[in-house]
Amino acid sequence: MKYFTLIIVFLCLNILAEPEECIFDQDDQKEFNNNYVALHKSARLDKDGITIVIKRDKETIRVNRGGCVHFGVTIVSQTSSKYTEAQLFTKAIKLVKEFGSELIDYKDLANTLSNKK
Repeated sequence: MKYFTLIIVFLCLNILAEPEECIFDQDDQKEFNNNYVALHKSARLDKDGITIVIKRDKETIRVNRGGCVHFGVTIVSQTSSKYTEAQLFTKAIKLVKEFGSELIDYKDLANTLSNKK
């Protein structure tokens, strides 16, 4: 009997759960990705069709943009190079300027990071 009750609860939850509508245009993000890849020879889309992968010298940069309810940009830089703190901050500002300037004011970021020193 308890399994039957549990099945009914799951069925009710499924009926009550409405699909989440995206408030951000997913096609716009795909267009951004496709345009970026078309303009940059070192860039390609990952297998997921969403992540931009860029090879630059000894570095691989992976960029994810978008969201449904919360818009965000994730930038991951993989490299064997060693950075000083100043070089790391400069690199972060450069990547934000290139991939996330509509979300983060890179000048404010630069100012904040320079005041940290």
